[in-house]
Amino acid sequence: MRLGDTAANLQAIDDAQDRTICVRIDCAGGRADDALRIAEALLRHKWRVVADIVGRCSSSAIFFALAADLRTIEPDGCVMIHRAARCCTYEQFKAMQSLAADDKAAINESLNDSDDVTVSLLMSRIGVSESIARGWKDEGRKWSAAEALSNGFVHAINGGVEAA
Repeated sequence: MRLGDTAANLQAIDDAQDRTICVRIDCAGGRADDALRIAEALLRHKWRVVADIVGRCSSSAIFFALAADLRTIEPDGCVMIHRAARCCTYEQFKAMQSLAADDKAAINESLNDSDDVTVSLLMSRIGVSESIARGWKDEGRKWSAAEALSNGFVHAINGGVEAA
């Protein structure tokens, strides 16, 4: 699954009807709002959702994985959880600096909301405490497949290693 065409992804989930959905994830992320809409649709799906991380699962792509009932990862796959951010380029940063205080506050509030959603999903879907979930976001470090398994983000590493 990749971000980019939210409508097509939502339609594919709807079209699955009474079948298991298998999501293959190799995604560096994208628009959190779009990823969350897709994750919500996966969570509403009445049948099983399986996520296989076949490469990167970073940023908002973690929403896809967290929506799954079963999560696996390739041995060379990785997961990255981090705090929400909207400025990516120097030009965007300069543009943000020129915004009025109210506009900056609205952006910051939106980022905080995104972080809160991520923390809530981590808590509800993998059972970690709020302090652990927020710590992972603050750390913003890429996890190997073994670390993703050890932290409970995935249930198994493809090829035989399963969570204890």
